[in-house]
Amino acid sequence: MHLKKLEIQGFKSFPEYTLIEFDKGMTAIVGPNGSGKSNVTDAIRWVLGEQSVRTLRGGKMEDVIFNGTQSRRAMNYAEVSMTIDNTDGQLGIDYSEVQVTRRLYRSGESEYLINHVNCRLKDIVSLFMDTGLGKDGYSIVGQGRIDDILSSRSEDRRKVLEEASGIVKYKVRKDEAERKLLSTEQNLIRISDILSELSEQVGPLEEQAQKAKEYHRYYDDWKKLDVGLIIHSIDYTNAFLSTSDAQLSDLQKDISEQENEIVELRDRNRSLTEKSSEIELALETARDSKSSLSEKIYDLQSRIAVIRERSEQINARLSSGFDEDQSAKDEMDNLESDIQRQQSKLQTLKNQLSKYKVSYADKEQEMLKLSASFDEAQKKQAECRAAIENLSEKMFEAREIAQSSISEQMVLDSKVKTLETDRMISVSEKDSMVAVIQDLESEFKIQVDQCAKMAAELTASTDRIRALRQEDAQDAKLLEQKNRELDNVVFRIRTVEELEKSKEGYQEPVRRLLSAAENDAEVRNGIVGVLGELISVSKDYETAIEIALGSAVHNVVTHTDKDASGLITYLKENKLGRVTFLPVNNIRPRSLEDGYMRVLEQSKGYIGKASDLLKTEQSLRDIIDNLLGRIAVFDTMEHALLVAKKTSFNFRIVTLDGDVINPGGSMTGGSVRRHGLGLLGRTRELEELKKRFVSLEAEVAQLESIRIEKEHEIKLEAKQQAALDEKFRDQSMERVKAESTLQQHRINLDKIQTRLEKVSSELSMVSKQRLEALHNKEDSQELMQEYEQESLRLKASVNRADEDTKEVQAHLDDLRAELGDLKVSVESLEISAVGAQEILDMYFKDKESRTKRLESLKKERVQSREELVRLAKDEEDMQNLRQQLLVEDESIQAQMKTYNLEKEEIEHKLSGFIDRLSASTSKLSSLQNEMTRVESKRESHIQSIDEVKNRLWEDHELTYDNAQDFRMEIDNVAKVQKQMNDLKSKLKAIGPVNMNAVEEFNRISERFTFMSEQKQDIETAKDNLQQVINELVEEMKKQFMTHFEQINENFKIVFSDLFNGGTAEILLENIEDVLGSGIDIKAQPPGKKLQSLSLLSGGERCLTAIALLFAILQLRPSPFCVLDEVEAALDDVNVTRFTDFVRRYTTKSQFILVTHRKGTMEACDRMYGVTMQERGISKILSMRLGDQ
Repeated sequence: MHLKKLEIQGFKSFPEYTLIEFDKGMTAIVGPNGSGKSNVTDAIRWVLGEQSVRTLRGGKMEDVIFNGTQSRRAMNYAEVSMTIDNTDGQLGIDYSEVQVTRRLYRSGESEYLINHVNCRLKDIVSLFMDTGLGKDGYSIVGQGRIDDILSSRSEDRRKVLEEASGIVKYKVRKDEAERKLLSTEQNLIRISDILSELSEQVGPLEEQAQKAKEYHRYYDDWKKLDVGLIIHSIDYTNAFLSTSDAQLSDLQKDISEQENEIVELRDRNRSLTEKSSEIELALETARDSKSSLSEKIYDLQSRIAVIRERSEQINARLSSGFDEDQSAKDEMDNLESDIQRQQSKLQTLKNQLSKYKVSYADKEQEMLKLSASFDEAQKKQAECRAAIENLSEKMFEAREIAQSSISEQMVLDSKVKTLETDRMISVSEKDSMVAVIQDLESEFKIQVDQCAKMAAELTASTDRIRALRQEDAQDAKLLEQKNRELDNVVFRIRTVEELEKSKEGYQEPVRRLLSAAENDAEVRNGIVGVLGELISVSKDYETAIEIALGSAVHNVVTHTDKDASGLITYLKENKLGRVTFLPVNNIRPRSLEDGYMRVLEQSKGYIGKASDLLKTEQSLRDIIDNLLGRIAVFDTMEHALLVAKKTSFNFRIVTLDGDVINPGGSMTGGSVRRHGLGLLGRTRELEELKKRFVSLEAEVAQLESIRIEKEHEIKLEAKQQAALDEKFRDQSMERVKAESTLQQHRINLDKIQTRLEKVSSELSMVSKQRLEALHNKEDSQELMQEYEQESLRLKASVNRADEDTKEVQAHLDDLRAELGDLKVSVESLEISAVGAQEILDMYFKDKESRTKRLESLKKERVQSREELVRLAKDEEDMQNLRQQLLVEDESIQAQMKTYNLEKEEIEHKLSGFIDRLSASTSKLSSLQNEMTRVESKRESHIQSIDEVKNRLWEDHELTYDNAQDFRMEIDNVAKVQKQMNDLKSKLKAIGPVNMNAVEEFNRISERFTFMSEQKQDIETAKDNLQQVINELVEEMKKQFMTHFEQINENFKIVFSDLFNGGTAEILLENIEDVLGSGIDIKAQPPGKKLQSLSLLSGGERCLTAIALLFAILQLRPSPFCVLDEVEAALDDVNVTRFTDFVRRYTTKSQFILVTHRKGTMEACDRMYGVTMQERGISKILSMRLGDQ
């Protein structure tokens, strides 16, 4: 496995797409300081999943995106792709070539891809785990980071050695298993709490459940007796109800006959009344004619007077017309002189306008010439400025050459670097230590702040969970309430549908007939329906219409009288009782007389005729008008009585409360039974209940959805709280570790400061040498000064040209002002000329209108003379017409006398009608009183049945039809009641009962069993996890110690080879704690005593770190290694020794070396150069050394 290529775009100083191909062996990346060499190393580290911004040499992660230059704008994303040859399958993925891509957008979004497929950062980390290529691996050593391998922090050393020993994957599994173990322990605690709570509920609930079962047994026995007794009572009362129905039917027939007799009397009376009305109408017509004639005669006399007055006015106007002619002629002469003056003024304005237009054209021509010269001057200025810009570019190039010379001199001045080495090492150690301490202090402060922040987040999370649970409890309470309401509506719908299906409330014979019709098609075809089902009434009028119909609501409507006759025969043959039928073809409508209707419409509180307050099919309208056409509906009894007295109690009146005023004056009223649902209100209530059912279902569904969301929020919040709790514990441990490390580094800083003071005397010499380098810089800047002088000369020329341009500009401004004044004058004269022309036109129009006025006066005098002749003729015609109208008026008076005699004769015939009508009405009243008494008795039976049925529903939620299974033969009612009382006593003796105890006991018991099983499963899982962790720890100890010893042996050999002698070793500080022990490194270069790493020189530390790196690579070769200027602190001899070691390991690993050293470059197989031809943008140049 090796690295094949690296593709970079938008990463740091590589905005353009850049491809770097790598071969096996050694590849060098070279270039001047600041050219972007180390950005290649950062790109490899970044694509492998590095998350530390500090390691990537930035302040925030967005800093890796190309930020733009003066000539190129910033990019919105950075992308790096790394292609690896996986022919040997070392990566554990079924591809011979693996491409890993990382992409970051400036918005903060990021993407990871493996072979162009989106994945997680975790997948990339797992892919390279234990290969040495991870973010904590040893295969990538950044610029100035070689010394980190010898870090004074034991944790950093351990990470490198753990990666080398291959136990990282075990450590990850162990950490994951420990997290699962912690979660399992928390679940176990929660389940134990739940089991403790459930165990306290099981015992009491079991006792309550036994008590509830006994209660249900006694209650079921009592219910059978109670329902059986209710059914017996209903059957007993139904027998009396049938007798009342028969009496009512006979009385209705007699009342109908008596009402028909009264109708006949009224019809005869109506005929005479109509004839009397016709005579009265004729009289009224004659009176109107006489009045009209009188008005015409008066009108003629008035018109004759008007004609005479008009004639006098015309004569007077003719005499005054001659004076008006003379006045008009004088006005015409004055107008002519005004026209001449206005024409003269208009000509003067036109002459002035022509003169100003000529001046305006001359000035405009002068301004055009001046503008042309101004444009030429500006063009020359632009050329000078272009020359200045050209010089600026040359100065920039000269500055670039000077800076390049300085950089080259610094690279070649190796003697200065040698002299500065000791001081740089000391300063570097101090700065490094200060930076580390500052970072540690910042990290420690961050740790403290994060601990406080996490504690606050934990508190806030607890509060949010508590608030969510309170809201959920409120929603649960509301949901339970809505469910109860929904159940009530469902029960009510079922009840109403049962009542409707069983025809409950209708007379028993009607119910039997309808039941037979369901099974007999011949019977069903003759029936239209029960009247109560065929009409619909508004809720406000239900009581009034139901009282008005009375028992007629039970009548059965048939198509023909033949159908009714056949059904009566059917009832007799099957002994089903008596039913009143309403044949559609026989029933004729009845209505109130027009006189009564006028009284009703003008009365206060009148609602309408009962027949108009309901809806039905048009074919049944005659039946409705027959039954209700002569019944008026009022709002209150007070208003109804007033109208009844005005109409002499001649028709029936019903109020909205159900009170009745019968014909003849009898009254029926009182409270109306409303325990159950009226026959006319069932359909309406069923529709309302169904609408309410749909509404409640929607509310319940919404509440359930809200509760599910709340439960999800609570679970999510609890999960986040558990994660926060775990992070808080980890953060607390990190804070303690950070505090300990900070103290150790402060002690080390004091030691470095003491050593630095010894070399402070050499600083003055180094400063003098740097001054000499500045002289060289001055020589390279002379050319830049020449360019600057030329640039100043050109700028002076531009300034002079600017002054000349300003004078021309001022002259142009003056000309523009003069042109503006001339333009205003021209426009003003044009407006004045237009105004003068408009005044002249107005004079001409006035002259024309006056001429027409003179002609009009002449025509009027001719017309006035003609009108005098016409008026004289009209007066003569009107006198003749007046004589004719007087003769017609005498004829009409004679006709009116004849009509009066006929009217007196008809009124004599009508005088005996009142006595006959009173006798018939009295008889009808007595029949209606008897009917009211029978209806009251019948109503009492119905009320008794309804009350018992309502109790049946309220106590047992059963209808009469559904309760038939409880029917029993009862010979002794008192005996049954005694049995019921005994059962009631037993129920009372049981005491308070939890009716839901049985269900609750079963539910709690089942949950207790389930939770017990869950607890056992979790305990088993906990033991299994602990066993897995123990096995992982043992495996990690074994593998770490094996590889640790091998690395130690390799370290000794490599160290001796690199130093040509000497000894070194790595040691565990605590052999008992293999996985947690600190790691110490001992090194003894040849000729020196064994000493601490901190006392080694910079070169010795660098060689020691390289020795440890190669010791690790000898055990676990990494597919490729990236070493960024690791040999910078070595002299030429050690560089050669270092490259020899690298060459020795190229058979196992691929090496990419970022370097400045000539010896390293010479040892490589391929070399890439990084340059910055354009400032801030890196370019790659490649070269195979074998080709040279």
